[in-house]
Amino acid sequence: MTPAELSRRTGVELDDQVLRTLEDARLLVRCDDGTVRMTQAQLDFALRLLELEAPLDALVEAGRIVERHVSALAADLQRVFRSRIVAAFDDPGDADRDRLRALAAALRPLTIQAMVSSYQTALDREVRGQGASEG
Repeated sequence: MTPAELSRRTGVELDDQVLRTLEDARLLVRCDDGTVRMTQAQLDFALRLLELEAPLDALVEAGRIVERHVSALAADLQRVFRSRIVAAFDDPGDADRDRLRALAAALRPLTIQAMVSSYQTALDREVRGQGASEG
């Protein structure tokens, strides 16, 4: 759809600067024909960001930080899974492969829960530390 169509659809004025920022945040793709592409999830996320009373470029920067750390975390966890869990199965047959798939599926929500919990703990620690240094 065109940027004008996107603006009408969302009810939000999406000027070129906002579109550039959403593109930088990887929430929108500009096509050569002047149209833009984004998934419904990306659109919903972008609209929520635009509703916040914070500089959009700061939110994009924060998103990049999250992406960088989550990518590194995913690589580390995948390395541990392969080297420690998959390696525990000498020569996985079909039954073992099914068990590994089930284990990976069960670990995914637990890992997300652990990440959220760890983030909340770390953020609380940072806020308390910052508050103590300001007082």
